[in-house]
Amino acid sequence: MKNLITLFIFTLFVSFVYSTTYQYARCNLEEHPGKLISGDVFFAYGIDNKLHVAIKADGDDYLGKERTVIIHNNGNLVRQLDETSIFNPTKSTEIDCLNVAGYIGTFKSESSISTPELVLDNQTIQGVDSLVGLTLVVYSNAPKSCPLTHYSDLGDILGKCVIGIGSFDYPLPEVIVTAMTGDSKKIPTKSDSNGAMKGLSNVNGNQAAICTLEPTSKFFGELTGTVYITSKFDEKSKAMTTSITAEINGLVPQSIHGFHIHSLGDISSGDGMSVGGHWDSSGQVHSLPPNPNRHYGDLGNICQYVVSTAYYSWTTTYLPYTSTNNLLGRSFVVHAIRDNGTVFGDRVGWCVVGLLSPTDNPPFKLPPSIQNNNVICSNSPPENQFTTPTPPPSNFFKNAFYIIITLSILVYLYKKTVR
Repeated sequence: MKNLITLFIFTLFVSFVYSTTYQYARCNLEEHPGKLISGDVFFAYGIDNKLHVAIKADGDDYLGKERTVIIHNNGNLVRQLDETSIFNPTKSTEIDCLNVAGYIGTFKSESSISTPELVLDNQTIQGVDSLVGLTLVVYSNAPKSCPLTHYSDLGDILGKCVIGIGSFDYPLPEVIVTAMTGDSKKIPTKSDSNGAMKGLSNVNGNQAAICTLEPTSKFFGELTGTVYITSKFDEKSKAMTTSITAEINGLVPQSIHGFHIHSLGDISSGDGMSVGGHWDSSGQVHSLPPNPNRHYGDLGNICQYVVSTAYYSWTTTYLPYTSTNNLLGRSFVVHAIRDNGTVFGDRVGWCVVGLLSPTDNPPFKLPPSIQNNNVICSNSPPENQFTTPTPPPSNFFKNAFYIIITLSILVYLYKKTVR
């Protein structure tokens, strides 16, 4: 026993000594309707004290020409974009390529294996002016002059994404690894910490965030929805009160799904795993509300429906919403089965949490029948816990069925002719 304790203490010591804090963010491009582009944009704070950004993408509408990358001042993927929404904390009156933080630059890739890189002086992925939680957009044109004369000079939107806190468990381009560590073979691991985050300038003021849900590869069918978050300072309790509501389409009506906030906002793996574990603090355990020692990200379950649309509503003072610890750049995840405090199944839906102006209109309205804080779903029958649609039948059986029907018809016609 003494030897085991010694080994445990030594392991903790080694982990502490050799653990490094990096700053790394990632953005998984979602193609604009009618456009062909896919890939990722990577951000890393380098040992040269500058922000490095690289893009690894593919698609007929991306390759072969210079494209411009712009950051907008919110994380709402469906919001109308224009020159006034370009991220511009210095309040420059022109779209200036040097001084406007939202102007990242132009990239050109001749093939899907190339990873062009830029080194930025005026951008960051930490603090109040962080790019984390904001919308990145790839435009079709490269400006011929700067400042830009018109926003329309940027051309069509090819793809966009919300910048999230990245995962070290999934492949990083060599140029990004080299920027962070000085050695392309010295790849950060899960034992290292990630300092990328989005700070808040007014921690006691009203805050808002948004998350646009999409299915993972574990979900069979279409899944869409929106998570809407608001937070305000409560004078009575001297704490931030956070309200989380969600509207989701594509789930089996009356089914129950675990619902959580995960620590990272990296949706690159496709299967839900790259967002890491639940958002938590040291010593917290997985549980259900209102357990006072549960993970920050333990939100209970989704179980309220109006016809085929699922809704979620919960208000709490439990979640931190400070300039150094908040949910921006993290992710919401919908799980395959009910969270009973121990298990909750595959990750079937996810999204990256983006910044929203508290003055923006809510993206949806909760029906009057939806109860607030009914997240344990204690009144729902246990047989409703299995919640994902039935997988589509295999093509083998489908084709075999058609072959049998066709052969049966041919045999029938042959016998009829012979008679």
